Amino acid sequence: MHLLLIDWLHKIHLNADAAFATKRWKLAEAVLDNITRKEILEVLRVFLFSPSSPELIQALTRRFLEVDVEFPASKNVEDVRLQAGVVMLTAFERRTLIADIFALGIKASTFPLNRCKPAQLGIVEASAKYLSLKADALRPSNFGTTKDREAIAQKLEAFGVCVDDADERSKAQEELAATLDNVYGEKIRRLAEETGLLWWLSGGFSSSLNQKTSDLDSAAYALVMATEAAERTQILPPPPSINAILGRALAACKATKSQFALKEIVNSASPSWRSKFVAAHSVADYADVVPLITAIQKTEEGGISTLVKVLPKTCPGVVATLLLTPLDAATQLYNELLFQKAFNEFK
Repeated sequence: MHLLLIDWLHKIHLNADAAFATKRWKLAEAVLDNITRKEILEVLRVFLFSPSSPELIQALTRRFLEVDVEFPASKNVEDVRLQAGVVMLTAFERRTLIADIFALGIKASTFPLNRCKPAQLGIVEASAKYLSLKADALRPSNFGTTKDREAIAQKLEAFGVCVDDADERSKAQEELAATLDNVYGEKIRRLAEETGLLWWLSGGFSSSLNQKTSDLDSAAYALVMATEAAERTQILPPPPSINAILGRALAACKATKSQFALKEIVNSASPSWRSKFVAAHSVADYADVVPLITAIQKTEEGGISTLVKVLPKTCPGVVATLLLTPLDAATQLYNELLFQKAFNEFK
C-alpha cells in the first residue's frame, strides 16, 4: 500500500485510518485483476479530467460497488476520482503492461501541462517515477551472469543426452529455448532498439519521406520524426534518453523560427505521410487522450478549418493556435504513440 494513501484519503474522509486505507487498496487490486480496455480508459479519464463526466462516475461507481458494497454510491465524485488513481498505483507496484498503459496515458494526456486536473498530483509523480525506474531496469548494462551461463550449459547438456527419445528431446528443446529467451531475449531486444535508434540518428535520413533530414524544415519533420522514433522503440517504457535523441535528430533540420502554432506544424507535415499515418492509427475510443494524433486526423478529415473547429471539442484544453516548438510537438506525438502501442498490446 502507498505510504501517502491515508493522507490523501483524509482530504475526503476526515476519519480515514490504516484499516480504511487498506480496504480501499484491496478494492483497487480487485478491480485491477479483471480490468477491461474500456475500464482502463474510464479510470484514466476520471482521474485526470475535472469536471468528470457523470456517466463515467456512475460507471466506475457501479464497478467499485461490485467489490465493496460500502463504497459511496452517490455524492462521490472525489471518492471515485481518487479511487481511480489508487487503481493506477496498484498497477505501478505490479509493474505490468497495464501499469505502462496508465503511466504512458497520463504522460500523453497532460498536454499542454495545464490541461488536466488530476485527482492527486502525488499519483502523477508516482507515474513518472514508475516510468523512469522501469525503463532503467529493462536496460541494464550486463549481458548475462555466470549463473545464467551455467543454466544454459545445463539445458544444453540435458538436450544432448536425449538423442534417442523424441518426447524427451522435444521437452529439452523447449526448456533450452525458454532459458535462452529468459537470459538473452530482452537483452537482444534492447540491442535491436539501441541499434535501430542510433543508426537512424546517425544516418540523418528520413525513411518515411525518403529525404535527408538536413533538407527538411524542423516543423515539417517534427511529427514524421516522432513516428520514426516510435517505430524503432522496441521496449516499453521507452529509454530515458529518448528526449535527447529526438532533440539531436531535429537539430539537423532547417529552423525557420523557434515556435509554431499547432495547426502550422500539422499542416507542414507531408500530405501523403499524413494520409498513411491516419490509416494506421485509429484512436476512436480515446481521441481525447491523444491530442496530436487527433489533430492530425481532424486535419486529414477536413483541413485546417475542421482542426480549428473540432479539436477543442474532442480534446478540451487543446486549441489549434497553441504555440509550441517542433521538439515539443515531436515529443508529445512520440508519447502518444507509445501509449497507443501499449494499449494495443492489451487484449
